[in-house]
Amino acid sequence: TVVSTNTKAEQRIMTIAAKGESSNVYTTIIGLGTDESASDVRSADFRYFRITNLDNVHTLNLRLSNGTDYVYMVVEANDTMVLMGSGVDHTATSEGNQANNIVAFTEIAAQSNDNENTVDIEFLIVTA
Repeated sequence: TVVSTNTKAEQRIMTIAAKGESSNVYTTIIGLGTDESASDVRSADFRYFRITNLDNVHTLNLRLSNGTDYVYMVVEANDTMVLMGSGVDHTATSEGNQANNIVAFTEIAAQSNDNENTVDIEFLIVTA
């Protein structure tokens, strides 16, 4: 059953930084790695991740990264997104020439799509 295979859940509300003029400001939400620590979970234990944009005006830019490749997704105001695995089947590099590779991401980060306004989110991550 689902209950016996999913044993840990972390739920938090946090503020995500505004994009700023440089567009490079991202707030790390969670890291995935081989070890479990205070801010990371083991990739092998990852079950699913749910994020809700609690802002009623501004969108959220979600970034999934493996340290080299990045996938960007938009979570609209008052919308929710669920990731059911620790990988995605589309990547883009800084050159923009890679696509359709399966990437196991090691970081979930986000930024407000607005230059000045932060965005509050709620997330839930479930692990084995």
